[in-house]
Amino acid sequence: MNEALPLLFCADGYRFPDVYHTTRFLSPDPIIALEEVEELIIVTSSLEEGRAKKESRATSVINWDRYGAQELAAQGVQGPELTATVIKRFLDERELARVALPAYFSVGIADRLREMGVELVVLNDLGERRRAKRPDELEADMARHVDTYSDEWADVLADPARLRRFTSFINAPDASDPNIIHVPERSMPRAARAGERPQQELPVLAATIPVGAP
Repeated sequence: MNEALPLLFCADGYRFPDVYHTTRFLSPDPIIALEEVEELIIVTSSLEEGRAKKESRATSVINWDRYGAQELAAQGVQGPELTATVIKRFLDERELARVALPAYFSVGIADRLREMGVELVVLNDLGERRRAKRPDELEADMARHVDTYSDEWADVLADPARLRRFTSFINAPDASDPNIIHVPERSMPRAARAGERPQQELPVLAATIPVGAP
């Protein structure tokens, strides 16, 4: 299944949202990133290596000179050939011969990787993937919720200034409203519904008709 394949990127996070969503790293130059089940590896230049270690969510950041980028450049290898060679050596180190990649992956690099024997599976649904939160994002959201949770009513009860707002009459804050009636439910009081309120007899006032001339 495509979902089980490692996902390979070779692009920058400024122009390609999937790269930033995956790595949480913004770089003006393309980086190589590989996302597996529990790992995210970034391969980048010496210029971005330190910042990637500090800012990205990668579990590992590797300098691409480890795969001979500097030696290849010194030999005059450039462009897609250089990048594809670095990627191939990186994949060989991880014993990967089949990976998934986004539809916008460089055609030149992809063609060269296929020539080197790497099987590529193009994914077209990364937009949907971006809308779904990753497990680490869900865990971070839950941790933030737990750390910042507060019982609003308990906060009001503990704050005399806020509690003073809950009065029946502004000009008589200590007086209760006789029209508010509570009834017990499961050993707790709640406001009475219309049919639960006691019937009150209303006084009947006799009409007085004045007699005589005004």
